Amino acid sequence: MKVAHILEADEKEDVSDEPTYVMPDEAEVAKHVYPFLVQKIEKLNKRAIKNKLPQVTLAITKEYMKEVKGEAGKQTVEIPYYTVKIAGEAPKIAGYKFIATIEHQEGGNIIRTVPGEEGNKSIKDFYEAKPHYCDHCKKVRRRIDTFIVKEEKTGKMRQIGRNCLADFLGGADPKAILWYFNNRDNIYKLVDEASSQAEKKGTRFEQFIPLDSVLLLGSALVREFGYMSSKAAQEAYDRGDGGRPTTAGDIRWALFSTVFDHRNMDARHKRVLEISQSEPSPIDVKYVKEVLDWFNALPDEQKQNNEFMHNLDVIIKSDKVNPRNIGYAVALFPVYARAMGMIKQKEDTAKKSNEWLGAVGQKLPPTNVKVIRTRSVSGQFGTTQIVAMEDPNGNQLTWFNNGSTDMEEGKEYTIVGTVKKHDLYNGRKQTTVLRVKAS
Repeated sequence: MKVAHILEADEKEDVSDEPTYVMPDEAEVAKHVYPFLVQKIEKLNKRAIKNKLPQVTLAITKEYMKEVKGEAGKQTVEIPYYTVKIAGEAPKIAGYKFIATIEHQEGGNIIRTVPGEEGNKSIKDFYEAKPHYCDHCKKVRRRIDTFIVKEEKTGKMRQIGRNCLADFLGGADPKAILWYFNNRDNIYKLVDEASSQAEKKGTRFEQFIPLDSVLLLGSALVREFGYMSSKAAQEAYDRGDGGRPTTAGDIRWALFSTVFDHRNMDARHKRVLEISQSEPSPIDVKYVKEVLDWFNALPDEQKQNNEFMHNLDVIIKSDKVNPRNIGYAVALFPVYARAMGMIKQKEDTAKKSNEWLGAVGQKLPPTNVKVIRTRSVSGQFGTTQIVAMEDPNGNQLTWFNNGSTDMEEGKEYTIVGTVKKHDLYNGRKQTTVLRVKAS
């Protein structure tokens, strides 16, 4: 088999317009690895200057996004990539044009051409070139590499041994030729070394998640627990309400963290995220589309009204989100809610009572309630219905219903049970009850 041009099994040998095999001088490299690759090239060039050899340059020929497994390993993310090319001027040969090197192996010859000579069909004459032959000295000796040169005046191509090549280089060291080709051939090796170095240094790559994935999780969280901004969470902490998870923080942890069951993550939030990730609710799919359609239809002057709206517009147009900008993305929900009048005014909330019911550990007397919303989640011990209720005065109650009978949203009941705990949620007092009986 002719190694100079590698053919697929079903190819015919005479169909190629490019008879020589050109070693690749391009490779793809992640953006976060690129600085380490530059360091590798700079190190090579220091050696080149010291030994009076040709220097090489590194050029970015393409920028694009590539899908890879995220650091959390749970899903595919997009990260920035470059296509890079190692280039350098081939050593000059007085009166001759340097065409290619021939690497002689047992199975045949591997021919590496200089750029611009890939389609030179005359090189076919050297497919079967013998390693012991030199067209200059005619001496028979075993050679690992020989070289093809072309006389510029006559166009005649000749096979030259390494020792004789010096006569064509005007006394320059022939290893300059091999140095030039080795640097072109080693581009993949250099990228691998740079990638390993970046990993050892702990350099993180910038990850991007499709916007829809982020918004679907955000919709599920907002629907179940309301929207929690970092400002509201800090205010709750300052009031002594304890650590409150932000909506963006929950999503960031679910999508980008390597340990999903972090000790500070609320178990209820975790369950909602797990369910939404495995199978998004049709309600959330519809709502996300509705919100995006609304924003995209806004006039440009409104989108550019302030820095926040401008940044939100850029993220939506990009259709992808990195961890830093998840907060911007999910803030789309309260923006939409305010625009649609879906957030009740503070004075309306103030009209409702905001008290805890009963004493912790004591029986809850018969209490009339209305079911505000329900949510079913699956766990290790079966399905649990999370029931949010409100008494006639507006006081809030929550029950984790593990029974066989579900409560219905909008329906009124009279309940008895035991007060499990008193806590705060979104600035409102909330009574959690258990062992509930409803009629």
